[in-house]
Amino acid sequence: MTDLRIHNHSRLTTGVPGLDTLLDSGLPRGGVYILMGPPGAGKTILGNQICFHRVQSGETAVYVTVLAENHDHMLTHLQDMAFYNPEVVGAQLHYFNGYSTLDREGVPGLLQLIRSVLRDQRPGVLVMDGLAAAGALADTELDFKRFIHQLQALAGLHNCVVLLLTHTTSDQQELRPEHTIVDGLIELTDRIVSLRPVREVQIRKLRGVNQIRGSHLFTISYQGITIYPRIEALPPRLFPQQGNVSNDGVSMERLAFGITELDAMVSGGLRQGSTTMVVGPTGSGKTVLGLHFLAAGVPHNQRGLYVGFSETPVELVDKAARVGLDLRQPYDTGQLSMLWFSSREEILDQMAQQTLDLVRSRQIRRLVIDGLHDIRAVAVHHQRLHRFFTALTNLLREYGVTTLMSVETDDMLKLRVTIPVDYMSSLGENIMLLRTVEFRARLYRLISLLKMRRSNFDPSVHTFEITEHGLQVAPTSAQAEQILAGVQADHSRTA
Repeated sequence: MTDLRIHNHSRLTTGVPGLDTLLDSGLPRGGVYILMGPPGAGKTILGNQICFHRVQSGETAVYVTVLAENHDHMLTHLQDMAFYNPEVVGAQLHYFNGYSTLDREGVPGLLQLIRSVLRDQRPGVLVMDGLAAAGALADTELDFKRFIHQLQALAGLHNCVVLLLTHTTSDQQELRPEHTIVDGLIELTDRIVSLRPVREVQIRKLRGVNQIRGSHLFTISYQGITIYPRIEALPPRLFPQQGNVSNDGVSMERLAFGITELDAMVSGGLRQGSTTMVVGPTGSGKTVLGLHFLAAGVPHNQRGLYVGFSETPVELVDKAARVGLDLRQPYDTGQLSMLWFSSREEILDQMAQQTLDLVRSRQIRRLVIDGLHDIRAVAVHHQRLHRFFTALTNLLREYGVTTLMSVETDDMLKLRVTIPVDYMSSLGENIMLLRTVEFRARLYRLISLLKMRRSNFDPSVHTFEITEHGLQVAPTSAQAEQILAGVQADHSRTA
């Protein structure tokens, strides 16, 4: 297969987080690209963000408006953006109004203006905001296509990236004639999904580049535009390995829970690099079990990371203290990290990126994700969840991270448990089941292992308690057998 990628030295980086990843390191210089989207999608912000980045990189940039908002109004809206630098406006970043020229002299006059600007300013990037106006005022469609062709010749002559901004309607999907001429087509969308605002970007066309295809979510904040490429679409070369796992991807090292009886059930601990799904209803002890797993790594200088949605880091440290686990010091010293997502409108890939960034930068060995049901609730496109989790767990496995991921069930006080994720077995090597049952006016907690790949384990059910001294598991299954037999007998009598 022929590699069509252009060498990095001929690329213009945009400086927009995530966009250069989608573009396979940037836009090829000397090309003309259309950036299209409905009003409010972020085209103007994106165009300016690229210009300010190129100025920061030492180049000159030009922004030409055609039937768009005036420059003073636009810059007023941009001044709160982190990338905005008023000192470069008029010096390295030049703004031109092309509408008066277009209105007076038509498309040929606008082309002449751009030719003069390219000759005099020699910019690395030129943004023209208002392509639709040029198309509307062209005498014929053929004249407009000639205008695009001549822009391409100018872009190639000056080795400049020309970015043409144009608006679309929310239901406009078909390609226009000019879309087939340009070297690339980037589309922004802005829509509402179940009352939630969703912005997405798609590289619909990019000549000579092995771009990452499909739709990817992005946000607009005071930092500007940030794009979060879908983790399952990213090539492996973007994720350097940490080297915690052997060449065949399997490690013999085991990571214990620090609970003698439970560690005996799992043959001394979980295999390094494995993923364990901890399944159980609310209140069954999933979070406490995860805190135990993180605390057990502290004496061995194994860095841990907790990712959660319900409880803040302060609340988790206090909860750990109530069950005899001291996480205050490792949290204060950075040996234990906590990532708390308070919003239910987070982006899946944003969460994954922040998690993986911490895993790499802090060399995390133990990870607790509490819980999978909250991540599922965040998803905009639920049909991608299996691919998303598969990509995430595979990366964590390659990094040598041993992961506990909690899964909440709706089965309260029942013997039978319905696992809510049909693809869960393919994600985790191990599945641990926590249950709460009622017997003779008392609640009992039960723990058992459904599977452990490449490892022996105790398949019997054990009772356990959560005390001020931590999670305590019964050494045998005797009590659990009595409870389950009694519950089954009571059900038979009442059936």
